[in-house]
Amino acid sequence: MLTLNEFARWTGLTLFEMDLHSVALFLTSLLFVLSWHFLFSLTILHLFAPLFVASAFNFYFLVIIFVRTVIEDGSPKRAIAGNALHFFRVTMVALFEMILCHKLQDEFERGNQQKSIESTYFMVMMPLWALLIALSVHACRLF
Repeated sequence: MLTLNEFARWTGLTLFEMDLHSVALFLTSLLFVLSWHFLFSLTILHLFAPLFVASAFNFYFLVIIFVRTVIEDGSPKRAIAGNALHFFRVTMVALFEMILCHKLQDEFERGNQQKSIESTYFMVMMPLWALLIALSVHACRLF
């Protein structure tokens, strides 16, 4: 079993980012359950709103860290090299959320009788595959 420190080291996530996305996932699950039992009438975009907000906050804090690193080091090259994986990770997660939201919204609007041909679930999962490859390369660099 991975410890929290090992998981943070391998993925590059901080404890704040883990907490932020855990709370967003919990709120999304809660909204989904309330919508499923018809207590609230929510669209797919409303259900995914906590995840989008968490990704936006994460990106905002990464920009702050990037600017701070540029100011302290005086070299944007080191800041770009140090934060490239973090920006890539946040971009891929946000892209996955956006494509999944679009795919689910298409399927619920069209119903089960028509299959959405434009984007398959393979295309929805592409950002996660790219993220998995990047995290694998990062994990190999640690050894």
